[in-house]
Amino acid sequence: MKKRMAALLAILLLFPVMFPSCGLEADDPSETMGVARLVTTDYPVKTARTPHVTGSTAPEISVIQTRAELIRYVSVYEKCYDFLDETAEMFYDIVSGYKEDYFASQALVICVIHAPNSANRYTSEGIGRSGDEYLLRVRVSVPASPDREETDWHLFLEVPDSSPFLRDSAVIKVRYVEKKGY
Repeated sequence: MKKRMAALLAILLLFPVMFPSCGLEADDPSETMGVARLVTTDYPVKTARTPHVTGSTAPEISVIQTRAELIRYVSVYEKCYDFLDETAEMFYDIVSGYKEDYFASQALVICVIHAPNSANRYTSEGIGRSGDEYLLRVRVSVPASPDREETDWHLFLEVPDSSPFLRDSAVIKVRYVEKKGY
């Protein structure tokens, strides 16, 4: 009985040591690890094609909490982007819909995307927390035959004032998830 217990104990102690010799090793962590499991909150989104014309570029993410901030954003960047591009919903049509009463209970998260291909399509998959930061997941649909014409897009996410990233002034970063060949 003692010999059996000793043999069992030896096997249990050697068991973890056997795995590396079998070639079973953990994968190196990658920067995209866990992205698929990121729990996000989806918000209504509107999209406007806004080709960059000249000058500076808007920040990748802007959080707008008042009508005055939205007007200031438009006035700063209206000479840098073509807000009248007619190939998508027009920027000014979207912006004019956000009146003072909208900002009483909601905010806008504006995401500016530089697209290497004007045929790419972008949709929001929501914002989720990842460690100490928030990630806006953007699904990129890339056509099978790209046209190589660069452009920019403005995504307007409509978020309630109760959204956690608005309360703790956290930084929001963009995480792109690509779907090829639509």
